[in-house]
Amino acid sequence: MWNRRAEVEIFGTIGSIAQHSDPMFAERLVQFPAFAETQREAVPAKWAWLDREIADGRPFIAGDQYSVADITAAVAAWLGAFFGADIPDALVNVHHWLDRVQKRPSWNA
Repeated sequence: MWNRRAEVEIFGTIGSIAQHSDPMFAERLVQFPAFAETQREAVPAKWAWLDREIADGRPFIAGDQYSVADITAAVAAWLGAFFGADIPDALVNVHHWLDRVQKRPSWNA
């Protein structure tokens, strides 16, 4: 459930930015740059949703254990940074979570 939420709420939004703004996708689909910009504007609210969800202090998105939901959301954060859709600084719960994920050996493997 949490992986699907990370996919739909965050990864999908950032993916739409990429698909509708990056030249790599220009020959694969009809790009709508204005749509990319609306998705870019939506990114802070998507991360804010996750920030509220993990405000209970759990270390990872789905609870106490690292899961595919963490992988999905962390990759979304990486892609977001690449496409100029960063996590807002004020979202401390998300930043603490991402710091935990990025300290894992698998992040740098």
